[in-house]
Order: sequence, then structure tokens, then C-alpha cells
Amino acid sequence: MSTVKKTKFGILGCGVIAEIHANAIHEIEEAELVAICEKNEEKGRQFADKHGGQLYVQLEDMLQNDEIEVVCICTPSGYHAEQTLLAARAGKHVVVEKPMAIHMEDAYRMIQECKEQGVLLATIFPRRMSPAAQFVKQFIANGGLGKLSLCDAYVKIYRSQQYYDSAGWRGTWAIDGGGSMMNQGIHTVDLLQWLVGPVKSIYGRANTMLRQIEVEDTAVSLLSFHNGAMGVMEITTTVYPNLGQRLEIHGERGTLIYKEDDIELLKVNGEELEIPAFEPFQVIPDGHRLQLRDMALAVQEHRAPIIPGEEGIHALEIILGTYESSNRQREVVLDKPHQSLKVDNLQVNVYRGRRELGAAAGRQAAQAVRKRLAEQERVRIVFAAAPSQNEFLEQLCQEEGLDWERITAFHMDEYIGLPQGSPQRFAEFLKTSIFDKVNPGVVHLIDGSLDAEMECHRYAELLQEAPIDFVFLGIGENGHIAFNDPPVADFADLAIIKPIVLEDACRQQQVNDGCFPELQSVPTHALTLTIPALMSASELFCMVPGPTKRDAVHRTLNMPITTANPSTILRTHPSCTLYVDQDSFGESLLSRLPK
Repeated sequence: MSTVKKTKFGILGCGVIAEIHANAIHEIEEAELVAICEKNEEKGRQFADKHGGQLYVQLEDMLQNDEIEVVCICTPSGYHAEQTLLAARAGKHVVVEKPMAIHMEDAYRMIQECKEQGVLLATIFPRRMSPAAQFVKQFIANGGLGKLSLCDAYVKIYRSQQYYDSAGWRGTWAIDGGGSMMNQGIHTVDLLQWLVGPVKSIYGRANTMLRQIEVEDTAVSLLSFHNGAMGVMEITTTVYPNLGQRLEIHGERGTLIYKEDDIELLKVNGEELEIPAFEPFQVIPDGHRLQLRDMALAVQEHRAPIIPGEEGIHALEIILGTYESSNRQREVVLDKPHQSLKVDNLQVNVYRGRRELGAAAGRQAAQAVRKRLAEQERVRIVFAAAPSQNEFLEQLCQEEGLDWERITAFHMDEYIGLPQGSPQRFAEFLKTSIFDKVNPGVVHLIDGSLDAEMECHRYAELLQEAPIDFVFLGIGENGHIAFNDPPVADFADLAIIKPIVLEDACRQQQVNDGCFPELQSVPTHALTLTIPALMSASELFCMVPGPTKRDAVHRTLNMPITTANPSTILRTHPSCTLYVDQDSFGESLLSRLPK
């Protein structure tokens, strides 16, 4: 008898894709299919007789089965959102087929509800699981093609009129949500943005050319990527014979052509590279099996799935952006804030997710630095070091046209007592995340292993050599900026940098961020730039993503400006922008939004 722990699955819907899920679960040692839900009882009985599991006709009844840990939602796309919400509220983890939803608002509702209920949400993109796709992802990320220039996707496949007529929901806006892009092309759209990077803007046309359906059977999009590349997508279900799916990715060093799930060509600097021998892979069934096994293990290991719900947002946004562009006959920009408001002097930009937040903040900060470099010989920047800054720093590293040799970099705080090279030192974080990648002309690091008073004197002198141009910062869970916790925050501090005792709430955040294993291992003392030092900069960019920061953001925007909530001082700065996502912004602040 096997002693392997099994995660218990239930499947909602008994169509073609459900067969793939059921077969995959049976092949996974760590998974077991225990329930089926299908409103057509005869169809459900046939499915249950073949695959096993208790049959339910109503989802609400299946969700009362305490044995079920994960629900696979294999129903038509328009039903995904409400069914995900029901499953999450019943305490079930969710695997949802593509597209995860047919409206952006529903996708974000799904993500938020799963977070609030403490359950996992995964979305199915099996083409990412291909060994060849994983190789291409790493090859491009490592600069194998150099600066990307033209990145195209083609999906030219065939679906007959009989295919659309075979089910009443196919080819409808209400349930299918779209046509060739939303239903068939979404996997290739996802693969393109996953490999190349986020899309900045779209100019698209989506038309019904040959089929008698509500939605498009042919779509063409002109893409601009955030990394500067351009691209074209051609997606149709009217091509006969079926020509399949292909990506063409071109960079300054060479070209990569990826057809179906294999590398057809990889040529760099005029030479064709030898492609590694990969394990045999078929999207169906291998991709689904790998993703469902990962979900089974994610539940057991209390970790995120390999393709979480947030990853389902990107392809959906590109597809809906194409539809919007086609309808309005104009370019659609994807990185605009979801909402924007002003609180006192503070500009607040709300983005849908942390990836969008970090990318937008990085681009706008880079633009401001370029402008300043055009006006003066050197630019001086103070950096924050925290996981909340990861996406921002990643985008900043990718920005073109920044003369880093003319930039002097500082950081804003450091632990006292950690030895040189300790990975928890903020200096090490910044070296790894940005400084070693872009090589600023001058980098001044705080050394917390030296005498605190002498180090404060040394660093203050460096900071006072010339005005600070920019501060890139975050806000702590207790409302601190840098390490100015409420007990030590002073809006009129005469010091530039000072030693402080860390508040326990601040130390606990370091554990929450995964920087230390437990509270006892977090240092109790640190050096920090003071609030007046931070506020002296010409411009402040403040990045605060994630649900753990929601209360801090609420207090920043709503509480009186006092040291009880140090981050409230940002509302007085003449040029500070706060970047938040929907997780950190929260519904509690919607009353502040302009009507």
C-alpha cells in the first residue's frame, strides 16, 4: 500500500478538457480524484463511471465534501469567476482553465477572494511547462539574443462552423468571452509575453471574417513592449489547412523561431546554435499533468503554485486590449494606473498588480532620472532595500539610456552588527538586485559592522556633499520609512543618519518578508537616514505592493500627519508619487477616488 500523501481533487464540468484533468490526476502519485460535478446527470454518471469519484449535480453540494482540497474548474469560460468565488469561500484551492475569466474585474475578484480565504489559485498554461519553453525563457533572460527588437506570434488554425455550432456557448461574448484570441490563441499570447516581457500598448483589429458567430475569428495586433521591442500577433481559426502556432523572436544578436512546442531555429551572431536534447513533451497531456502535480505538492508544502492566478492576468489584458483597440479604433495603453487620486500633495497611482506597479514605477523613475541627467552632470539617488522593491528594481535595470556612470548611489538603512557579506545586509541586497547589474559610477554603502557613531558621521558627510535628487523608498507594515519606526521617527530631526532601536513590529516584518527565519534572529539595532534627510530629495518614488501593506497604506492616506504614522509625512512633499496595487490599496479607500 502506498504511503505517499495524496491531495484530493474534485472536477467541475465533464467536457473535453475535464477528461484531460481526470487522466492527469490518475497519473499523479500525489493526487487522487474523489469527486465530479456535472449538471447533466447522465453525462456526469458516464464520466464518474470511467474515472471514479462521487458524482454531484450541484456545485454547492460538492463543495460541502470536506475530503476535497482542490477544485479543477473545467466549465465554459464565462462561468469561471463565480465558480472560483464559491470554491474559495468553501475553503477549496482552485485550478481554473484558460482563460481564468473573460473580464479583468472578474479576474481580480478571483485573485483577491482566494487570498482573503487563504486558498491557492492556479491557472492553466501548459505550454509554459515544455522543457523547450523553459530553455527559451532562460536563454532570452540571460541576454542570448541581446536587445530584443521584433517579437511576433502567429496562430493559424482551423475551426469549422460545425465546431461553433456544437455547443450553444461557443462563439458568444457572454460565455466564450471572445473567439480566436480568447479561446484558441490565449496560450500563444501568454507564451509571447512570458518569454519577451510585458506589453506596453496595442493597436489591434478583431473581425468576424468567415464564421457565423458573435465573436472574432481573426485578429491582428501591433504590440509595443516595455523593453522597447515591437511585435505583431496574427491569430485566426479560419486557415485551412491548419498551420499551427509559431513565435518569431528577433534581437540584436540573432533569431529564435519556436513552432508548436519545439525550437525550429536558434541562430546567434550568424551561427546556428546546437539545441539541447529535451525530454519528450506534448502539451496535452504532459503540460496539464505537470501543472496539476505541482498544485498537489503546493497544497501539501504550503507554497504558491508554479503558475498562480496572477499570471493569468497578462494574456487576458492583451486580448481584451486588442478588443478595446478594435472597437475604439485607436491605440490602447496597458500600463495606465487602474485608479489615480491626490491626497494632499501626494500623488497616488493604483495598479492592478505588483508587476504592473513595479514596471510603471521603474519606467517613470527612469524617465525622471534621464531628464535630470540632461540638466546636470551627476545625479544622486538613495535606494531602499526590501522585497517590495523587487519588481521596481528589475524594471530599472532594464531601462535603456540611463548613464549609470554619472549616478551616485546611496542606501537608506542598515542593520548594526551583521558581518560583512551577510545576505541579510541591505547592502548585499542592493548589490545583487541592481548595483552589480548596472554599475553606478559611485556607490556609497552603509557599514553596520563599524562603530555606529563614526559610521553615521562618515555617511552624513557623504550625503551632504551635494543635494539628493531622488529617493526610491517603500513603507513598512508599521508605517516606517527607512527604519524610522514610530518610537524613533522625528519630522524635525537634526541628524542626517542615526542609530536606532528597531520596533518589534518592524523586526517581525523582516520575518514576514522571508529575510530571517524567526524574530530572535533579526537584529535589534540599525542605522537609518532620518526623515528630514529623505524628505530633502527633489523627487520621491514610493513603491508599496501587497496585502500585508494595506493597513499601512490606509493609515498613510487617512491618518493625521504625525510620527505615530511616519509615512504620513509623504503627503507634505511637493513631488512624491505613491505606487500601490489593488492588494495594498484595498476597498476601504475607494471613497477617496474621484467619481
